[in-house]
Amino acid sequence: MIDQDFKELDTQAPDHGLDGLEADVWKGIASRNRERATARRLVSLQALLVLFVLIGSAAVGVTVATPAQASRPTLMPGTELMPSSLLLRGHP
Repeated sequence: MIDQDFKELDTQAPDHGLDGLEADVWKGIASRNRERATARRLVSLQALLVLFVLIGSAAVGVTVATPAQASRPTLMPGTELMPSSLLLRGHP
């Protein structure tokens, strides 16, 4: 059945010219190569931009960061190590 279809197709003339087929194939290949090259350049630029942003963020973070302040007593100096009166057994 399929063999008969192939024989019929073989006897018929093509419905369109094949003269420009090879040129169209090469145009398609060239177009895809240009698209790939453009995509590679774009990805490289994006990676470079991300690198600059990371370096800039780190530089700003180091510049803006303030040193940690020493802990300050909340009520009175020297009371931070005193036990709470509620922990004692004889509390009122």
